[in-house]
Parts: sequence; structure tokens; C-alpha cells
Amino acid sequence: MLAFSNNNYELDFGAKQSVELFCAYDNINNIKTCIQMNPEDGITVTSSSKEGYMTSLMPDELAGYYNDGTMSGKGEKVFSVKGDLTMATRFQSKTGIDYVTMKQIPVTYTINGTTRNMLSVIKGGGES
Repeated sequence: MLAFSNNNYELDFGAKQSVELFCAYDNINNIKTCIQMNPEDGITVTSSSKEGYMTSLMPDELAGYYNDGTMSGKGEKVFSVKGDLTMATRFQSKTGIDYVTMKQIPVTYTINGTTRNMLSVIKGGGES
């Protein structure tokens, strides 16, 4: 079931619409996902199935936040894309990280029966 839930809803002959909060409900699994729009915070997405997580979209930044309940406000910014800069608290890559002139790839090697994992830095520009 989809429902509007806000205190600031206006229609002007069907051409103008201002919606502050739009939510989708799954009453069987008791899940609510909401999209909130306002001039200060842009678009914010939250879900009751992902408690503590929030995604925010502004004209100049996409960011994700996590709040374990011990912080006030949005919580800790765990990732952000702003202009040409991407920041993250943690990053996971399956096949490596490509830079313009080099790349890092995961390598597993065994010496004297001991297996070790490492990141190897190699020349960039390939398809690996």
C-alpha cells in the first residue's frame, strides 16, 4: 500500500504539487520506507527494515549515514560523493582498485605452507 503522509501537501489545478513525506508500507512484514523532501536536507531515504541507516541526496552531494542510537542528529557520515571526491569509512572491492597510472589487486600466495593475502600494486591501464 502506498500512502502520502505529510502536513504540507498542495495542489494547484493539478500542475503544482509539494510533497514533504512519501512512504511505502508493507503491512505483512511491517516495513515502512520513506522519502522525505525539504529545502534544507534535500531528499532523505529511511526504512524501518534498516534501522539507523539513512541516505541523503542534495544537488551537490550524495551521502550515507549510520546512527547506532548513541549519536544525535543524522549520525556518522559513512560515505559521500561530492563533486569529484568520494569518501568512505570502509571500502570493499572484489577484483581491485584502478587508478589512472596504477592499480591494486588482491593476491594470495603460499610460502612454506603458510598462505597470506596481500594487495599488489601493478601498472594501470589493463582490463583486470
